[in-house]
Parts: sequence; C-alpha cells; structure tokens
Amino acid sequence: MDVDAIQKLTEKLNLLEQRLTREHPHLHNMKDKSLSNENSNIVNERWIRNMENRFEKLENTILEKNCDKKFHLLEETVMELSKQVKQQVLYNDRTERLEIIVRDQEKTIVQLRQEVMQIKQTGSAIQDFLVPTVGEHDKNGNTKDDIKNKSGITQRIGSTAASSGLRDIDSNKKRLLLPATQQPVTTPTIIAFYAYKAGDTPSITIQYPLVFDVVKTNNGNGYHPSTGTFIAPETGIYVFTWTIRESGNCFHSAQLMVNTSEIGIIHVHVGSGGDSEGTGVVVTHVNAGDDVYVRTNAYWNNCNIISNGAGRSSFAGWKLS
Repeated sequence: MDVDAIQKLTEKLNLLEQRLTREHPHLHNMKDKSLSNENSNIVNERWIRNMENRFEKLENTILEKNCDKKFHLLEETVMELSKQVKQQVLYNDRTERLEIIVRDQEKTIVQLRQEVMQIKQTGSAIQDFLVPTVGEHDKNGNTKDDIKNKSGITQRIGSTAASSGLRDIDSNKKRLLLPATQQPVTTPTIIAFYAYKAGDTPSITIQYPLVFDVVKTNNGNGYHPSTGTFIAPETGIYVFTWTIRESGNCFHSAQLMVNTSEIGIIHVHVGSGGDSEGTGVVVTHVNAGDDVYVRTNAYWNNCNIISNGAGRSSFAGWKLS
C-alpha cells in the first residue's frame, strides 16, 4: 500500500469518527449511561453494519489498486524476460553457426593434408625415377677399359646428358615446391573498431551478450552493432579492450569471448552510493571469420550496467599484425 492510499484512508476514518460523534453523542458517555431503548440499539446496529460495509468497500478499493500496481510490475517483468529470450535465441543461433564453420574447417584441413601427401608421394616417385637414370650413363655394360677408350666427343655427349638430367631434376623440384602462380604483394588493410552503449542496460542476466550500438570507428567493417559482435576479416594478432561502468550497489563480471571460448574477464563491484568502472585488455590470435564479443559471466551479476554522458561502457579492437 502506498503513502497516498494510507493518508486518504486516515482522513476518511477521521471524518467517520467526527460524524459518529455528531450523530451519536451518547456513545461517548457509555460509562455513565446505558442504552435501554431497543429501537436505539437497532439503529446503532444498522449504523455499525453500514460502517462495516463502507470499510469493506474501502479495503477492496485499496486491494484493487495494489493489484493494478502488481500487474503493471508483472507486465514489465514479462517484457524484460521476452527481451532476454530473444537475446538467448540469437546467442544459440550464433553458436550453431560457429559449430558448422568448425566442422567445415576440419573437413578442409583433412582434404589439404591428403593433397599434401599426394604431392609428396608424386615428388618422391619422380626423384626415384630420374636420379638413377642419370647415374646409368656410365653403367651400360661398359668396362673401365671401354670408358678410358672413349673419344672426347663421346665424353662431352655423356657430360651434356648428365647435366641436362640434373637440370630436369632441379626443374621438377622447383615445380613441386613453388605455387603455380605467384601471388602479388598487397598492402596490409587497417582493421580497427570502437563502439559504446547508447544508454543503461537494466536487469542484466547470466551470459548476456552486451550490444555496443553507437559505432565511432569501423575500418574493415568487421564490427556489427546489431549484435555487438566483431567478425574478424583477416587472420592475425589482435588487441581488444572493453570497459564496464557500474553505480549504486551493482556488480558484474564481463567476459571477452572468441567464438565459445573465454579469452579475458573483468569484475566491477560498486559500494553503496558509489560509481566506478573497470577495463580489460587482451592480445590474442584470431582466425578470419571468428566471432569476438563481450558477455556477462554465469555468476556475479546484479543490477544495471551504466553508460551515459558521465562515462561510457565501450568495446574496441584492432589488428596488430
């Protein structure tokens, strides 16, 4: 029951007491007088029943107001739970998509390994075939005396054939080791992003992905403000930093996630009437297509995450090399 309802009820009780005093002054002199008149008793009983009915109606009205207030709170709770369910569905979809990507990458790795083994076997067979052929130029049934009796022309022909065979071996090795086409040298692309939350985020739940919806920098277009996820355009070493601001008695633990693995975590706990923030920095290797995002931990979460003109909750990152 709120303060206004209690005050109104008190005023009505005072008015009823004043009316009772005016209409039945003899009720205040019960110690000195007694009601012997039967009609007076009947009238008093009716008046008491009437007052009881009025009190009952007043109590029902107060209960209805309290019910309306509780219903409004329930509506707000249902709306908040609906938002959380939608966020969880998005998180589950992202996890399923990442699992599919991992399976495809595993298949690709197996295929590449098979191709490498085939290339190695082919190169070994070519080398086994070519090298003995070069050595047999002097093993075709000729004796030492025959070799000594060779003319200078025959020796030059044999030497030329041997040199040609060695050049063929070197050429085959180069073809096996070098790619079919030379890739042009390209200038590294600058990849960097920075975003912060537009406002406060109330009633944070466990493992809740945080969305930083105001984008200030997004070179490489890897950050997606609708989900709060950075999808790495290239493989490399990246630096990520995230800041969480709290006030009042609120506290949260915020994780930096790469796909489904935690890479870093911070915890911010503010005392009564306080205001504080925490920042985490991580340097890590990320593959092209990996999802990087910030979420709350499974434990240690209470109250709101703050972001306003006095201080922002933010998320940023850039490719180091």
